[in-house]
Amino acid sequence: MKKMLLTGFASLYTILSFAQATDNPLRTPRDMMVDSLVRSSFAMDQCVGLVVGIIRNGNISIYNYGETVRGNGKLPDENTVFEIGSISKTFTGTLLALQVNRGKVKLDDPIGKFLPDSVPTPVFDGTPVTMVSLSNHSSGFPRLAPNMFQGALDMKNPYAQYSNEKLFRFVKNFKPQRRVGDKYEYSNVAAGLLGALLARNANTNYATLLEREITLPLQMKDTKIKLTESMQSRFAQGYTKELDPQGPWDFQEIAGAGGIRSTMHDMLIYARANMSKQPTTLEKAIALTHIQTFSGESSVGLGWHLANRDGRHWVVHNGQTGGYHSFIGVDEETGVAVVVLSNVSEDNRVGARLLGRM
Repeated sequence: MKKMLLTGFASLYTILSFAQATDNPLRTPRDMMVDSLVRSSFAMDQCVGLVVGIIRNGNISIYNYGETVRGNGKLPDENTVFEIGSISKTFTGTLLALQVNRGKVKLDDPIGKFLPDSVPTPVFDGTPVTMVSLSNHSSGFPRLAPNMFQGALDMKNPYAQYSNEKLFRFVKNFKPQRRVGDKYEYSNVAAGLLGALLARNANTNYATLLEREITLPLQMKDTKIKLTESMQSRFAQGYTKELDPQGPWDFQEIAGAGGIRSTMHDMLIYARANMSKQPTTLEKAIALTHIQTFSGESSVGLGWHLANRDGRHWVVHNGQTGGYHSFIGVDEETGVAVVVLSNVSEDNRVGARLLGRM
């Protein structure tokens, strides 16, 4: 009986403590729905800190939960910095679309057109790997390059030592096992290569290209590959699924696969841009990323995954690094967007569930 009372007290203490670790006003049905979904994730030890952002009918709601560092009692907020992982691929898709619209690249261009002269285009049965196949995961490239961990100094920071030299060595030796475009196979190395090739085509590096083409025009001042001093001071501590502290993941030239850091403030700007119908150069490129380029096990645009749920058309992506998880989903027809940023690598599924209920 004593043990049961202690257990009950501990559970009550956890609930009461968690109830204070949010700024959710709990006034509206939406507030309650968000709170219920987030509480479920915390109850399953899937969260330390989490920020939810919703755009609906042009209005923005932001809900902050948990802590930026476990035990520090400090709520994350719209300016807290997180790694967004593979959501970076949608930015890379937009960079591809921009170069396509400017006539600098064709979607069906063989990648050899942009590789160093010493690196041949991978070909299977006469069909070369193309730029679009890098973006929609139909290139035949594996999820990770076999040489990714060769010479790695820190296995908890797996991309830090993966240079263009290693990347192009992998491409040079790669032998496709099937025709390009036949099958969906999610590939980080393909997306990273795409970003590197787009940067080469623009005579710059990926970080500079990202800033010049997307983040500066959208005034996303806290969306970068390398943290500024200000961003570093607001960078949430990352945690593994087991809630062990995890250091950041650093990227060199394959940052287009998953190297972007951002805030809820900036990601809601990005979400809004993905719902915009304005005829600007950037918005036209974003619209191109939402057009299906591959269908099969998954439907993909340029970087984005496309889904139809009960007659609703979504563009979605999530991201995961060693210590962070992220989600962005846009329902173009209803004008609803959901963004979730977390400093635990576990997929909490809050974002997809919210989007489905909005």
